[in-house]
Amino acid sequence: MGTYSEELEWHVAGPYACATSSVQIAVQSCLELLGTRVDVIPVIMPVTSAPDTLSAVLRAGGHPLLLDIEEEHLQMDPAQLADALGMLEEQKRVPVILFNRPFRMPVREVLLELVADYPSIVDSRVIPHEHLSGPDIPCTFNVFDLAPVCGAGAVTIHAFPEQMKQLKIVRDGPMGLAGTLPELLAEKALTEIKSIDREAYWEEVEKFQGTEHHVMGPSTEPGVVWLKVDNARRKAATLKSYGVEAVVGLAPLYELEEVRRRYQEEPEYPVTKALENSFVCFNYKDIDKALKVL
Repeated sequence: MGTYSEELEWHVAGPYACATSSVQIAVQSCLELLGTRVDVIPVIMPVTSAPDTLSAVLRAGGHPLLLDIEEEHLQMDPAQLADALGMLEEQKRVPVILFNRPFRMPVREVLLELVADYPSIVDSRVIPHEHLSGPDIPCTFNVFDLAPVCGAGAVTIHAFPEQMKQLKIVRDGPMGLAGTLPELLAEKALTEIKSIDREAYWEEVEKFQGTEHHVMGPSTEPGVVWLKVDNARRKAATLKSYGVEAVVGLAPLYELEEVRRRYQEEPEYPVTKALENSFVCFNYKDIDKALKVL
C-alpha cells in the first residue's frame, strides 16, 4: 500500500482522502486550493469556530466574516447567513462558507441549501471512519479530526480524486505547507480507527442520562463529548484537577485580541454571549473519569 498515511487515506475514503498533520493545515490547504492566495476571498464562518480554524483562514489569506449562531443547534444563524450572502452578491464577491459541527451533528439542511452554489468546507471535529455517507460529507471539502485517536492530524475528503491530487500538492509540494501527517501518528490513527466500537461508545455516553448533566446531540460519533452545565469554566477546571483534559465548548473568537483589532466596532453576537459558559467538552475516552467527578 505504501506509507501508513496513504493506507489511512485509503481506509477512510480511497482516492478521495488527504491526510494532514493538523486540522489547521487541512483547512488552510483547502482555502489555498480555492484561490485565497491570489484573491481576497471572504470566508463566512460562525463566531464559535475553533481558534486554529480562524488561524487557517488568516494564514491562507482569506477574509473572515464571523456570524452569530442559533440557540438550538449552535450552528450559524440561517437568516444571518442569507443576509451575508446577499451583501456579498451585491458586491460581486464569491465567498467560501466554513461550517463547524457542534455536538458532532451534521450541518443543517437549511444551511446547506443556502450555500448550494458556493464552495464550502466543514470542520467537523469528528473521527473519520470507513463507512462515510451523505450527511458526513455534505460540503466541497470535508475535514475530519484525528486528534482524539492519535493526538493530532486530520483527513480531508472531496468527491473528486483529481481535486485531492491538487490538494496534496498544496499540502506537501515544492511550494507547499509541509503538512503531511507523520508516519507514527498515521500508524496509530489507523489502528485506533479500525478498533473503535461506536455501539460501545454510545453505551458509555448513556451513563450521563439521568444525571444533572446531559450529552448534547445525540450523536453516535466518538470524539469530543459535549456536556451542558451551569458553569463551564468551573466544571472544566474541576475536571482538569482530576486529570481529565477538558475545555469550554464555546470559545467565541471575539474574545481573541487578534480578532478585536480587525474591527473598529465589535459586532454583536447575542446568542453566543448568552451561551458561551454553558458547555464543557472532553475526550470520549475520559467518560468514566468525568462521570465520577461530575
